[in-house]
Amino acid sequence: MTRGEGLTAVFDNLPAEKRRKVLSAALDEFAEQSYASASTNRIVEKAEISKGLLFHYFRNKKGLYTYLVRHCVQVLGQEYEDFLPETSPDVFERIKQLTVMKMHQMKHYPKEYDLLLKLARETDPELMAEYLQLTAELKERYLGKLLEGLDYALFRPGVNVQKALEVILWTMEQYGNQYVAENTDADGKLHYDAEKIGLELDEYANLLKNGLYS
Repeated sequence: MTRGEGLTAVFDNLPAEKRRKVLSAALDEFAEQSYASASTNRIVEKAEISKGLLFHYFRNKKGLYTYLVRHCVQVLGQEYEDFLPETSPDVFERIKQLTVMKMHQMKHYPKEYDLLLKLARETDPELMAEYLQLTAELKERYLGKLLEGLDYALFRPGVNVQKALEVILWTMEQYGNQYVAENTDADGKLHYDAEKIGLELDEYANLLKNGLYS
């Protein structure tokens, strides 16, 4: 066990409410500010702990940030893992289900999503290394599961399935980005309508099926 792991283990053994207050304060700060601008002074004030105690748990600002990023991934990832066994073997239906799930999470976990999106845009070399490592871990952990059990028999003979999947994923992702942009109010709140999303995704899926399915 490294020294850093030992410190966060101390934090993990704290009472749940105390952990929640610290993580909530840190999430508010890092989701609203860039990493460079985020203030541990504001975090400890909101969490109602001393700065010395915060650094006792995480050693420094980067240690807290790294812990928080992985906490957010765990929260969002657990929902995916719980959800995946219920997904359809049909390619279009599976990707539609996952797109709806993603937007559900964006509505209910907006700060967690904001934090992870900011990490993807960070230019700090240390954080870029953290992002690349995290991306590799997520790909190894989830990509196989996302594609597991899919039925490719409906694709036309001669269709490059890998490229077809890329087109489908890109289309659904662009739809999701557009929906979020058009349905987020001035306060940053996403207005989520699962029925509307499902119907609109079906329209895109039917258009693509005409070109890709037999």
